[in-house]
Amino acid sequence: MEFMDRHQEVQCFLTIFSLTLAGAAQILALMIKITHHRQAIFVAIVLSVVLAVFTDTRLLRIPDDPVRIFRMLGRFAGLAGMVLYVWIFLLSQRLQLIDRWLGGLPVALRWHHRLGVLALLLLVLHPVLLAAPRLLDSIPSGLAYLFDLTEIEILTGWVALGLMLGFLLFTLVIRLPYHAWKISHYASGLAFIVAVVHCYWVTDERWAMRGVLGVLAAVALLGFFRQILWRRARLGGKAAVIEKIEVLDERTVELSLRVAGEFKFQPGQFAYLSVRNTPGRSFRREWHPFTLCSGSDEALLRFCVRNCGDDTALWQKLQPGDTLWIEGPFGQFFNAFSDADPAPQLWIAGGIGITPFLGRIRSAPLECMTTLHYFVKSRPDALFLAEFQAVARLELVLHVADEEGLPTVAALGCIPPQAQCFICGPAMMQRVFVVGLRGMGVAKDRIFYEEFSLL
Repeated sequence: MEFMDRHQEVQCFLTIFSLTLAGAAQILALMIKITHHRQAIFVAIVLSVVLAVFTDTRLLRIPDDPVRIFRMLGRFAGLAGMVLYVWIFLLSQRLQLIDRWLGGLPVALRWHHRLGVLALLLLVLHPVLLAAPRLLDSIPSGLAYLFDLTEIEILTGWVALGLMLGFLLFTLVIRLPYHAWKISHYASGLAFIVAVVHCYWVTDERWAMRGVLGVLAAVALLGFFRQILWRRARLGGKAAVIEKIEVLDERTVELSLRVAGEFKFQPGQFAYLSVRNTPGRSFRREWHPFTLCSGSDEALLRFCVRNCGDDTALWQKLQPGDTLWIEGPFGQFFNAFSDADPAPQLWIAGGIGITPFLGRIRSAPLECMTTLHYFVKSRPDALFLAEFQAVARLELVLHVADEEGLPTVAALGCIPPQAQCFICGPAMMQRVFVVGLRGMGVAKDRIFYEEFSLL
């Protein structure tokens, strides 16, 4: 009874500490004027949950015995890795709430990758720290302890870790086609299920910890099965029928879709599309992100689709009357700055990266002087030139790589440090201009771009 009272006191303390830490992070972020202060709050909440779930009072006491210290650190590494794994599942769900709160789905997926690497490092350290005293005393004895697969808790631990390492191999080292990589991604869900079984065995009679882990496991597994079953059954989006297809060039078409029901979006946002019904033709039902290039008040949704290989080559064969499935919208491309900001805007587009700017000029008149630098490989690749040239308060500067060479920051000329800078194009081009603009004195929080390579 005394233990349970003490246990509840510690849980209460950690809950208060978690709320305090999250609040302090928000206040600090506002004080130092961090543009994306929600990311700081997110980090604080993650750390708080990691601490709050670590509620075994026997582990909170720092032991004098070095062997117990290693065991404490090993348990903490394993438990912290499991908590981070839950966050990883949540961040992979393409939830509009997370998209809005973190400042865009690419930001959420960036945190998904970061926390994934950190979780794996902690989970690798987990068995090493537990076996460290034996390994230091005798390597054969330590290895025998580590690989005693007759014990169910050790066997399940190694199976889970092996699946996680295998998934990481396919993610970071072996470059698979998207549809094959996506199947390998399911190994992470299977690994988590096995890891939950492992935790159940090793927590023994610590029911409070089992309860917390049970709730976390339920949240993660619901998200995992939603990812597999919900989207495969097309329960999370809306049906959209192709009403018109306009061929823009030999590699690019503009699809005009009519969506069943309401679909509100802001300029610069994107949506995921999947082929649903194409009589007599075969398509893989993969989801692909495309930027909305229609005005926000138009009756039809317009998307520019360029043949970039893999599934997008098949999309050129779509026909009016075909049915797609749409999920979204996502992204915060033009929400980074207020329309009331009088500073001039700089738009930098590369190739098909012109689409968010196209959606912007089709939605409302420009409020401030804007310069668009449009980078293309050849002149026929420059789409919608006449439409941009007709926009008031917009200066269009076309850059053709076949004539000028590869895009460089020098091509932008003199940029005022207070300018609001938006970049959309290939990942390498984005990196070149972000680094170049920073070198010209533009603050990091005045440069906005979304990493489509993460989606």
